[in-house]
Amino acid sequence: MIGQTLKGRYKIIRKLGQGGFGETYLALDLDLPGTPQCVVKHLRTQFSDPFILQKAKELFDAEAEVLYKKLGHHDQIPQLLAHFEQDQQFYLVQELIEGEDLSKELIAGKQFSEIAAIAMLQDILQVLEFVHARQVIHRDLKPANLIRRTRDGKIVLIDFGAVKQIRTLAANTQGQIYSTVAIGTPGYMPSEQAMGNSQFNSDIYALGIIGIQALTGVLPTKLPTDPKTHEIRWRDLVHVNPKLADILDKMVRYDFRDRYQSVSEVLQALHPLTKSKSSPHTPPPSHAKSIPWKILIPVGVGAIAAATFFAFLKPIPSESLLNYDNSTEGINLKYPASWSNKLAVKDPITGDIAKFVSPKESDADKFQEDVTISVEDLSNKPTNLEEFTDFSISQIKQLNPNVNIMAQGETNLGNNIPAYQVIYTVKDGQLNLKKMQTWLLKNNQAYTITYTAEADKYALFENRVKSMLNTLEIK
Repeated sequence: MIGQTLKGRYKIIRKLGQGGFGETYLALDLDLPGTPQCVVKHLRTQFSDPFILQKAKELFDAEAEVLYKKLGHHDQIPQLLAHFEQDQQFYLVQELIEGEDLSKELIAGKQFSEIAAIAMLQDILQVLEFVHARQVIHRDLKPANLIRRTRDGKIVLIDFGAVKQIRTLAANTQGQIYSTVAIGTPGYMPSEQAMGNSQFNSDIYALGIIGIQALTGVLPTKLPTDPKTHEIRWRDLVHVNPKLADILDKMVRYDFRDRYQSVSEVLQALHPLTKSKSSPHTPPPSHAKSIPWKILIPVGVGAIAAATFFAFLKPIPSESLLNYDNSTEGINLKYPASWSNKLAVKDPITGDIAKFVSPKESDADKFQEDVTISVEDLSNKPTNLEEFTDFSISQIKQLNPNVNIMAQGETNLGNNIPAYQVIYTVKDGQLNLKKMQTWLLKNNQAYTITYTAEADKYALFENRVKSMLNTLEIK
């Protein structure tokens, strides 16, 4: 289809992806000024029965109506631009969302912090609340259908499951039309949905599974279950706040009647965990065992292709650490041996005492990830963590008008040092940057550690930076 122009308007320029239901293409809208890019989804149909073809058309039109009339006015759902049938093939044209889907973040063996996991859940829940309020069930929530938008870090919900129902149509001997398979993805799809009885909280189940996957680093199909109750047993895989674990357990109950009955209930349950006064972040214990990589790679048919794919996504291996000791400022930590410290003396203006910079990947590397440490005298500033946090967040917003705060909350660094952490995105010229800023107070001084990376590369070095933070000592 590359090079074809559909409906005399949408010129196909590149294939973006392919699945069981069809292909997705990048296209140019030739009718609009500047020929903006858009996404064309081609739903393959191979129906010879005219009755099934007519039913497919009805479902397609109904889905387009849902996308346009009910869901077409939310910032985190791609806008439907057109839908049409051509040569008995169905096409959807939607807004192009620039970003990466969450499967690039939810890598086997990589564990999210509680702060990051809660922020992800809340972002998706807010979109899901909008969807459910319009009496729509997504039916295929999974990382591949959640895109983190490059420009602001928000998560966009794509690929509603009803469209895929068209692909599974068949007719029995009595001429009755039915769907041959349940809509959804194994591992994320609850039992009632597998039996064709989707509930609103079927979506809540899928999101709960995503949350557990983020915290444990284990693929859903690898999560152990209780043989008697069929409940998922995941708590032994990671150490998390029991309140957060209780919420996730209720989201993924086997019986949908035992789950949260609405998205608003889940949001209300999560809300206290984001209030810094009442719910400190509980970090994984330093002795937690890493997950063996080899047991998470699929085996059997397609193993070679899967191994190639996962090799690309494999987290950066650990490396030796060098010791940074600043006796003047009373701070000690370890940093990756391949990184270099660009500061020999304290910067009198910024208060930076160290700046660790990652090695340049290539000549095309626009930005080298870095971690800076600054020390500030608190003689004339707020002297407790809560007051300093309010002051610091106001400074972040004042200095970065385009800031998008994605997550924030109390945490603990090495040796259980209480601290506060904020994760946010900012625009710096043509660069989309993501920062993790952590501060703590001791000896009447504020220590601030800031990790900065391009938004799409932030996850690559996140674990290394967390390792640095866990070695921090303030004398």
